[in-house]
Amino acid sequence: MPHIALGSAGVAALLVAFGCAGCGGEEQPPIKIGVLLPVTGEAALGYDESLSFARDEINRAGGVRGRRVELVFQDTGTIPPGALDAPRRVWEMAKTFLADPDIDVVIGTDSDDTTFGITPSFIKAGKVLITPVAAGTHLSRAFPDSGYLRRTIPSDAARAELMLLAAQRSGAQTVSVLATSSLRTASFFDWLPYHAEQLGLAVNMSLRTSPGDPDCENAIEQVASYGTPDVLFLIPDTTAQADCMIRQAREVMPTAQLFMNDPSFFPGLFQSLGPLGDGIVGVSSEAPLEAPAGPPFEQTYETRVGHAAPPFAANTFDALALAAYGLQRADGGTGAQLVAAFDDVVKARGEVTGWDHDGMARALGLIASGGDLPDVTGATGKLSFSERRPLELTSATFGHWHVEGGVQTWDGALSLDAENSPFEQPPAPALQSLVEEEPTGYVPAERKAAWAFIAAFSGGMDNYRHQADALEMYQLLKARGFDDDHIILVLADDIANAGANPDPGSVTSELGGPNLRTADVEVDYHPADLTPGDVLAILEGNKTIQTPKVIESTANDDVFVYWVGHGGDTGVLLGDSANQGEAVAGPFITPWAFAAAIDDKFQAGGYRQLVAVLDSCHSGTMGQGLVTPGALLITGATASEDSYATNYDPSTNIWHADGFSSAIARHIADTPDLSIVDLYAKTYLDVQGSHPRLYNGGRFGQASTVTIGSILTP
Repeated sequence: MPHIALGSAGVAALLVAFGCAGCGGEEQPPIKIGVLLPVTGEAALGYDESLSFARDEINRAGGVRGRRVELVFQDTGTIPPGALDAPRRVWEMAKTFLADPDIDVVIGTDSDDTTFGITPSFIKAGKVLITPVAAGTHLSRAFPDSGYLRRTIPSDAARAELMLLAAQRSGAQTVSVLATSSLRTASFFDWLPYHAEQLGLAVNMSLRTSPGDPDCENAIEQVASYGTPDVLFLIPDTTAQADCMIRQAREVMPTAQLFMNDPSFFPGLFQSLGPLGDGIVGVSSEAPLEAPAGPPFEQTYETRVGHAAPPFAANTFDALALAAYGLQRADGGTGAQLVAAFDDVVKARGEVTGWDHDGMARALGLIASGGDLPDVTGATGKLSFSERRPLELTSATFGHWHVEGGVQTWDGALSLDAENSPFEQPPAPALQSLVEEEPTGYVPAERKAAWAFIAAFSGGMDNYRHQADALEMYQLLKARGFDDDHIILVLADDIANAGANPDPGSVTSELGGPNLRTADVEVDYHPADLTPGDVLAILEGNKTIQTPKVIESTANDDVFVYWVGHGGDTGVLLGDSANQGEAVAGPFITPWAFAAAIDDKFQAGGYRQLVAVLDSCHSGTMGQGLVTPGALLITGATASEDSYATNYDPSTNIWHADGFSSAIARHIADTPDLSIVDLYAKTYLDVQGSHPRLYNGGRFGQASTVTIGSILTP
């Protein structure tokens, strides 16, 4: 028999149709797919069985390009739970796949931390990594559209929304959140308070414990000090943390309904708690009870494998199915061609195909035929992804459960689709209040000039992004015609020539972007030389020995304020934070001092209209007390959440910008004719991880018609 070129789409389709791998000739070598998941140990959740089930279905359907699929395992379950060297050991396992020329796709890992750590190497190697478990939103922030990272589990942001909807349906009016500090729990801490606000629920307290703190007693007491909520969301990271949180919460807030994230990571938890566990509720990722195409997955799994489907079984099954479809479409292509093949598959909206053997055979055949690509369905439902956030599933099913007698009891299914995806929703309540708020009747005076106050309040390479943000805004204003006499620039200016800077003399806000620290940059102050009072004196226009250059605006001048740095519940920090999250100690510019300074400036005839843009963790707290006419504040986060970085360089581990700052600067540069309202709305949808807020819009004066370009015209 003559040699058959398996790269031929027509031959591949024929082989799939006949369901054979060799068809009488010498059998072709298998297509190998790596697996980087726990097969043994307490973290093993039946991933190997789910993958073997999927492999058998694919091979029964004719395999991929007429070749059978073979799984190559690296068992991360051999790493002890909590091992400090776990990331290194996972990396060592991943290297075997990265070095294997026969493996182009790997399924794993089960951890946000390790998935984050190894993804840069997969991008560099041009291989695709598909995780069925890691659901944190930070992954789509760091790797927004590389295409080499995929996942078949909906984001924790989506689950958080459904958790809040379930709480609301139970009659809850007040909620609190207690989460630990890790990548796996971060998304819940970020999104639960936000979804609560969107739904009109009051947030008593949102708290994250200190990293590595095993004692939850103080945290529970602190949450309780703000009042017992109707629902307390507990987001632990380990079984010990979960046990501690539940026991302490039952003692201190006995009437609060306890709501948890997926307990799959905490084996034996509910049995060990005994009666204390009864009544706990939660939401977990599940297969739909009725598949949109094909038989129900759970029933089929139990029939084929011999026991009920374990957690993440459907997500894991889909990971291998997606791998098969992508490899089939790539037809032997690697790197960018392989990424494009995966994109083609998930974006196609042709014939709807099912998840099972028959559906897979049909999907693989249609892909191989070179005609219209099918609309593929997985065991979890439609494999459709957000256009704005390519990593995020917009269709998924979750199971709602409660604990009774130490056992999870399923109450029903909750569905996510594109219509209620948290990544596609505009800031409805915030915009509505902005548009509908009765204006004060403030009419700005005739305009003559504009001033700007740009400040990055932190220094050092760890805070690279803050200075890059400030320099980008500075260069944007210079490009619009501002002169340095009308710009106040506060900058540590210590990274361009730092020994750790991988590009000496340069500061960029994106990979490959222009150098923002040009020779003509005029730095007026270093943050280390200023106090919070000095900063506010500069804003108010009060010259002192410490502040010889200030904003000397008049009632006919517009003022633009852009500050970036660390922040916390107390306000915006002047200086460096001890960690990259919320700032808890140091010299703060408080919201009340900020509001008072703006009011004093207005009363003294110090501005016509003032737009302040603040980017820090908890920056929304700065909106408290701002009621002065003609002033408007846009913050990068709400009062209860962190602000996050973007433009990550995996080769240097440097985040080059903050997500909010990058988005708002881009819109100002590209579309200066946007109204303040439209600028806010567009920026809001572009930001991942935090949720920008707009304050005092009704008192600003025509926020829906005044353009940002008119404010930023010198």
